[in-house]
Amino acid sequence: MKCHSTQFGSSAYLAVWAVLVTACPGTQAVAQQPDLISIVTDGRPWTLTQADGKTGRAVLRADGTADMLIAGQSVSPNWRKSDSGQLCVKPAFVVPERCSTLRRDGIAIIGLNNGVEQFRLTRP
Repeated sequence: MKCHSTQFGSSAYLAVWAVLVTACPGTQAVAQQPDLISIVTDGRPWTLTQADGKTGRAVLRADGTADMLIAGQSVSPNWRKSDSGQLCVKPAFVVPERCSTLRRDGIAIIGLNNGVEQFRLTRP
């Protein structure tokens, strides 16, 4: 596919451009992302898969509390939304807080740290 940058004022051209900008490499379109933290912290259970392959269940609530069961270990961490919009979880007193950027990946929501997937959430 050949991508062009041309200026026209017609609505037909704008509709075609909207299709092309999403199909042409090197172009960017800004889309409104849903607030994934609100979705993740709705109090309903998630299946959690960590980057190391360990799986478990997680329930994050809007009040900043959570319950998680990972590899047979139960924890009740606190979470917060950082100033930069990341989901930050403090699993235990001696474990440092970990912050992740959330992205949608098909039916999953993934948590990234420096662009590397740390966990994946799916509905059971």
